[in-house]
Amino acid sequence: MGKENQEGNRGFEMKEFLISFTGECINNPEFEGYFMGRVTIHHKIQKNWDEIRFFTKKKSWHKFREKHELVWVTKKQLNKIVKIIEGRYQEKI
Repeated sequence: MGKENQEGNRGFEMKEFLISFTGECINNPEFEGYFMGRVTIHHKIQKNWDEIRFFTKKKSWHKFREKHELVWVTKKQLNKIVKIIEGRYQEKI
């Protein structure tokens, strides 16, 4: 038997989170080549949002962002995406 989601539907998880990316300008020559901004997580049912930050120089960021930009995801998928961002794309300075 499949598990139920919040609406009682069995067999699937509802895609209730929309992810969007916003880049921000870095006006410091020390950080040339870095990408910085926020990932906004919109919740379909609760009509609220949350955000996490990114700061990286990794070229793989572009592909990752393009893959997940404006995509509805389940809670499980969201947790995986957040873990990747926190592990790979939040460089310390």
